[in-house]
Amino acid sequence: MALTIVIVVVISIVIIVAFTILVKQKKPDQFWTWLITFVGTITSVMLGVVVGILLFQYSENSTKYNVKERLSANLEAELS
Repeated sequence: MALTIVIVVVISIVIIVAFTILVKQKKPDQFWTWLITFVGTITSVMLGVVVGILLFQYSENSTKYNVKERLSANLEAELS
């Protein structure tokens, strides 16, 4: 899962850099304006999904850690 996230982030960065270079070389017209908006939307959605996945994983790990601590405290109380 972590490798997939890294791949998506790298692809997004490559798209942004390549598209920026391409736009600087060409003179923007109406089609380019549309294409700039489209590429910006796609890359922001990709990065937004990655951030959402990372936040979900963090939340899940935090919850598991809290449950583990609570169960450890309960076990310690029962054994004492």
